[in-house]
Amino acid sequence: MTRTLLTLCLALTLVVPLRAGAADPSTSSGAVPYEIHAIVPMTGSGGFLGKSEVALFGAFETYANHHGGIGGRPIKFVLHDDTSNPQVAVQLANELVAAKVPVIFGASLAATCSAEIPVLKSGPLAFCLSNAVVPPAGGFMYAAMVTTANHVSAGLRFARLRGLRKVAYIVSTDTSGQQGEHDIDATLAGDENKGMAIVAREHFNPTDLTVAAQIARIKAANPDLVVLWTTGVAAGTVLRGLADAGMLDVPVLISPGNATYAQMEQYAAFLPKQLYFTLPAAVLSERVTDRATLAAIADLRATLAPLGIRPDITTSSVWDSSLLVLSALRKLGVGATPEALRGYIAGLNNFTGAAGRYDFTKIPQRGIGEDSEYVGRWDAARDTWVGVSKAGGQPS
Repeated sequence: MTRTLLTLCLALTLVVPLRAGAADPSTSSGAVPYEIHAIVPMTGSGGFLGKSEVALFGAFETYANHHGGIGGRPIKFVLHDDTSNPQVAVQLANELVAAKVPVIFGASLAATCSAEIPVLKSGPLAFCLSNAVVPPAGGFMYAAMVTTANHVSAGLRFARLRGLRKVAYIVSTDTSGQQGEHDIDATLAGDENKGMAIVAREHFNPTDLTVAAQIARIKAANPDLVVLWTTGVAAGTVLRGLADAGMLDVPVLISPGNATYAQMEQYAAFLPKQLYFTLPAAVLSERVTDRATLAAIADLRATLAPLGIRPDITTSSVWDSSLLVLSALRKLGVGATPEALRGYIAGLNNFTGAAGRYDFTKIPQRGIGEDSEYVGRWDAARDTWVGVSKAGGQPS
């Protein structure tokens, strides 16, 4: 990539404004805002995620500043567009490393986060917003959601206990799809899921315009569950293919990376009648029993409601990782080093966010596991997800 192109990419930054009508502490107190950088896919294949993330960073900025910022100093997110491209994400990360920023958010996709890991060997602290990445233990990258393995485990537990035994899966050949395939195979090979069988394994390139041949083979295998592990436009290609093949009645378990309202609206014409996701507590709060988590979700919803934002898959990942970083900066101060921030997060336990209770001493680099996940079914009539399981995927 040329230096000129990199400069143009870096110029594609967006400072998210505070909510209209809200007082800006930086103007009332005279304090210089503490800038926090985030690498977000505002354009490209991950743009559907980036759009939500931009809004959520803005909402959290308002929330944090209304609650005192960092010792009275306001925060301000500076967002950089990686165009959903790993090379651009790496270039942006290198620039932020050179600038000696102590913490960054992003990237948001498995491929872009994975590409960043070598750059972050010595910091800054980073929160990847993709569940498909497994950050190195003890490293500077943390993941903002449960693992793909947790999602798959909870989803297939639900399917098994609902009597679904014949599984066909179709996955993309990119990082996210490969991780999904590995975890599907491993989960179904476990003792818990004896009696379930894989009747078809299909793959496709995320840039393919049709998957008709793969869908034909899946249909011939007569599955009672299709597992689809990819996101964005590629997921839409498969869902359309299932509809064209007359398979709208077959239950589908899909990667939760697709659980955005924008995507459900875009694909409404060809969504399966039974489309299942594994989702965090913030999306399915009616299933949550822990009072502390419910209080955290109430804070989140109270902040988002005036903005017309409803919680989806991007919500708790951005919100909770921001809560964690804000907690660290309030404890350690704005001069905190990447090493100090990493040490603080690594030692946290019983930290409550909108996704549940975090314990980084038990679950390094994530702090949260599948016992915080719920299965939700997309209900087109209600235009939202409806909880159909207890925590961990037990049907309810």
